[in-house]
Amino acid sequence: MRCISLAFSMLAWTLTRLRMKWNWLVAFAGYTEYWRHARKLLDRGLRPRAIAAYHPLQRIKTRILLSQLLETPNELEAQLE
Repeated sequence: MRCISLAFSMLAWTLTRLRMKWNWLVAFAGYTEYWRHARKLLDRGLRPRAIAAYHPLQRIKTRILLSQLLETPNELEAQLE
């Protein structure tokens, strides 16, 4: 890739990331202290034992969402926020 092409590509990506406010997203973060810290948290939080700990909360939240959908099915987008 030519140098000017690479520079434009990086500029476009940076502007998109800033506009969409994706700086928090680890996949798009640069290799910084934030990235290292976030990667450690993700690694700990996505291990099989950790995932099993989320099941009770997922059940509760699923029941709440389903009951809201039964009451007001036309407000799906608002309920998913």
